[in-house]
Amino acid sequence: MKQLLEYPRAVLAVLIALTSILLVPVTGYAAPPANLESRLTDVDGFLSSDATSEIQMILDQTLENGINLYVAFTDDFSGMDSTDWCVISARDSDVPDSAIVYAVATEARRYALCQGPTAEVSSGNVARAGEIAARELSAKPLDNPSVVNATRVLGDELVAKLKGDSETSSTGTTSSSSTSDPVGTLAFIVVIVIIFVLVAGISLAIRSRRLRKQRTLIEQTAQSRLDQAAVELMNADDEVRAARDDYAFARAQFGELKTEKFADALKEAEDLIARAFVIHKESETAASEGEKHNVANRITELTQQVKTILADHIEQFSALRALESNVEKSIADLRVRIDEATVQNKRAQEEIKSLKLTYSEQSLRSILNNPGQASKLLAAATDALDTAAEYVESDRSEALFHVNLAQRTFGQAMVQIQEVMDASNDLSQAGTRLTAAIASISSDINDVKRLASDDSAFVPLVDDARAAIAAGTAAKNGNGDPLAALSQLRTAEDALDTALDPLRDRETRETHTEHKLIQRFEEVDDAIQRADVYVSTNRGIASHRSRRLIAEAKRHRDDAARIYQEDSEKAFDLLREAKAEAEASIDDIFSGHHTYSSRDSGGIDIGSLILGGILFGGGSSGGSSSSSWGSSSGWGSSGGFSGGFSGGGWSSSGSGSF
Repeated sequence: MKQLLEYPRAVLAVLIALTSILLVPVTGYAAPPANLESRLTDVDGFLSSDATSEIQMILDQTLENGINLYVAFTDDFSGMDSTDWCVISARDSDVPDSAIVYAVATEARRYALCQGPTAEVSSGNVARAGEIAARELSAKPLDNPSVVNATRVLGDELVAKLKGDSETSSTGTTSSSSTSDPVGTLAFIVVIVIIFVLVAGISLAIRSRRLRKQRTLIEQTAQSRLDQAAVELMNADDEVRAARDDYAFARAQFGELKTEKFADALKEAEDLIARAFVIHKESETAASEGEKHNVANRITELTQQVKTILADHIEQFSALRALESNVEKSIADLRVRIDEATVQNKRAQEEIKSLKLTYSEQSLRSILNNPGQASKLLAAATDALDTAAEYVESDRSEALFHVNLAQRTFGQAMVQIQEVMDASNDLSQAGTRLTAAIASISSDINDVKRLASDDSAFVPLVDDARAAIAAGTAAKNGNGDPLAALSQLRTAEDALDTALDPLRDRETRETHTEHKLIQRFEEVDDAIQRADVYVSTNRGIASHRSRRLIAEAKRHRDDAARIYQEDSEKAFDLLREAKAEAEASIDDIFSGHHTYSSRDSGGIDIGSLILGGILFGGGSSGGSSSSSWGSSSGWGSSGGFSGGFSGGGWSSSGSGSF
């Protein structure tokens, strides 16, 4: 008996030690990534009022069945690991320990599940329920019905898992309740077990804290490296776009033959940039910090190749300019050309006014700012010439530098003006394409009359086709958006073709498919060109996402060109995806939500031109790394436990992508 009394003293000593450890402050986040004040949190306003009501009803029903489910929607996980975001938000928002939290990043297309220490369902079952619910999130872009269905499926699965866990627990309890031991022996065993558990807990707590610190340090290092590589990629992309502008002027100045090699180099640099954007996308699915480092290193390697390729030709053009330029004559000639360009820019302004009478601003948005940008560039070129004139007598090399800078700035202004003057031709083709699209879908309607006149399944498809024809006719007459009308015609025609193809003979199907493919390739090429122009003319605000979307659109377009003969349906899918990506690139810039640098929009001076990435004036902005466009976190594979942060009794149950 005396020995038994000694054990509580030992236990007390261990408890005191454990308390001292638990009272040691633990470094954490000052505020949770999201405040989960209620069972439904919509951080960025993704849900409509109807969807909010539906999900709230689902959560109430789930709670009535024993599952305290919290749901949080956010655009992304703020650069954090998805499971860390979930655990920290739940822990620091005082979510009940019995709850399960379901976090969904609607734009990043990731989800995470975490649970409190007294949650009724095992973590494995929670993870499996999350994988099943993720099947409802396939819509691109993600929409409200999808997340409502996913929440409903998750709730149903958790309730089912709860019943299964409860039955298992009940069976285990029944089988062990029939045995008993003498009181003294039981007390001794209990004390020994308590001591063992407490000692093991202390050891695990110390080890967990050490591993957590190491993991945080590794993550910070890997993410910082990835962020740095992303900035390098943005700067390299700016250099390539600036080189493209400068090449246009150099070709006019020196001729096609002398600039041919640089054209080849520029194409090679553009291909490398496209590859780098594709590789950067891999960071979104990087399963480890090592993979993040690997992605960052591959991006850096490609951007360095780009810089080397472009730098090899800088001296060539500098030598040409030094040899062929007469400073005084160059100043005089360029002043005349600036005056002519100023007149052309006024015509461009009038052209936009004229185009507005026929086309919607949505169709013209990629050129609306061009005259203003051209005016700033022409003013900057004039300032550079004035500075050059001041140095003509005292320092001819300095004067030549400013003449060259004026030439490059003038070249960029001419690109802006020419894009406006070309817009009328580009948009005028929309009328021709509307005519062709209306004729094509009208032919499909005739095929329905010929091949399936008695089939009622075609009635709604024909109604949609006629509505699209009406919209297309209105757009042709200046009473609608031609691009939107074209899209409506294409959608309606695709639906009709899908239904008609089994009824057509092989030759007719192949001829029809070939005709449609030619049209789609033309539309996609136009969409990519518009997006490319818009990014080039708005480099200061063009986000990483905008540029990557263009790179992906080009890649999908090229993939379609490679496979269209073997798999036309897949080619159509790729072309649809490419067009959507090109249009999304413009949407991203036009919304103004994802700028990656803050440059003065009040004017253009020599410093901003050089910092802006004028190729022969000193390269990219280099040290400017103020970035609000975010970075991709290294996430685990779809489904299952991803080993995220744990603390305050909360733990990760699973994560994945959709």
